[in-house]
Amino acid sequence: MRSGELTSLFQALSIQTRSASILGNLRDNPGAHQKRIRVGRGPSSGYGKTSGRGHKGQKQHGKVKPWFQGGQTSLMKVWGKKGFVNQYVPPELTRGTNWSPNSFDAVRVGPKPEYQPGFDRLIAARPT
Repeated sequence: MRSGELTSLFQALSIQTRSASILGNLRDNPGAHQKRIRVGRGPSSGYGKTSGRGHKGQKQHGKVKPWFQGGQTSLMKVWGKKGFVNQYVPPELTRGTNWSPNSFDAVRVGPKPEYQPGFDRLIAARPT
């Protein structure tokens, strides 16, 4: 065996060790730390003069809430929330998209089902 083969054999069999200077070699992953943009620091920075806010107007001079619509009545006030939730619908009708007419036949035990509140509306609403 050559000495190079012996060295690689011993390296493969040896227990892994860490060097004492591991704390000096710690680094962030690439792209983990982004540099902060400093605005208003001259024209060559790309964010000088108006600092990315544009010319004139309320947005340049002061803080504008993101939901502010320029003074028009907000759409939430004009239209309100669309639709409503019916509290009185039987729970059998709120099954969603997996509802099928055969699901009621599997629930029935005898030829005549027992009366449940809202069950007659359920039978009437069942597609045929």
